[in-house]
Amino acid sequence: MALLGIALANVTTGWILTDRSGPDAHFGGVDTLADQVYVIFAAMFVHVRGLPMFSTLLGFGVGLIAMSLWRRGFPLPRARAVIVKRYGFL
Repeated sequence: MALLGIALANVTTGWILTDRSGPDAHFGGVDTLADQVYVIFAAMFVHVRGLPMFSTLLGFGVGLIAMSLWRRGFPLPRARAVIVKRYGFL
């Protein structure tokens, strides 16, 4: 669900190309009623709820991996390498 929230948050800014330069250009152009409804929905639920949830879950996941590596006795440089390998692309 968190990844779906990130996708919804970025669909208008990253995947819809626009050549507009007005204040609505950030949202890919707000032309129709459906566009206006989506902008309000995204502002209320995606940006306010989705992005913080993703950030929290990402940090929690990194913490779980770090604790697991610590319990198994990984040396610090090797543990860092594992975490960078798993999360470097993010």
